[in-house]
Formats: sequence, C-alpha cells, structure tokens
Amino acid sequence: MNTLVIDIETKSMVDLENSNAWNYGADPSTEIIVLSYKYNDESVKSWFNGEYIPEEFFNANIFIAHNALFEFSVLTNTLSLLPNSM
Repeated sequence: MNTLVIDIETKSMVDLENSNAWNYGADPSTEIIVLSYKYNDESVKSWFNGEYIPEEFFNANIFIAHNALFEFSVLTNTLSLLPNSM
C-alpha cells in the first residue's frame, strides 16, 4: 500500500469562518498556494498549482488529510489536472 499525506494552503476572497468547506472550495476566487505532501517514507515535497501532478498522486491508494473535508473540497473544485509528461 502506498500512502500520501497531504496539506493544502489556500487563498480566497471567501471568509472561511462565515462559510463552509464546500462553498469555500467551490468559489472561483479560491486558489491553492501550495500543496505539501509526503509519499510513504520519502521526505516532504511541495507542489504548486500549474505544475504537472506528481506521479505519487496517481500511485497512492491511501490518502491522509487532517482536515479531509476541506482538502477534498479544494482539490475537487480548484485543481486543474495537467497531463503527466512521462
């Protein structure tokens, strides 16, 4: 089993304290600043929006996020998947 632990930092015009995770992630002003991730026992790496999605994202079968609903909302609504150049 391959494990990917993720943490996302974002910016948005939406006040998260007065909204909910889904509406925050779905707002067009919401952007990923950086997504930090750790794949298995490797060191922590960072991914920035607009870069190719790392291969580790596709090889993982277990995803861990400490605020999973928020991370899911942001990934679902804002991430632009670019084809991997392999």
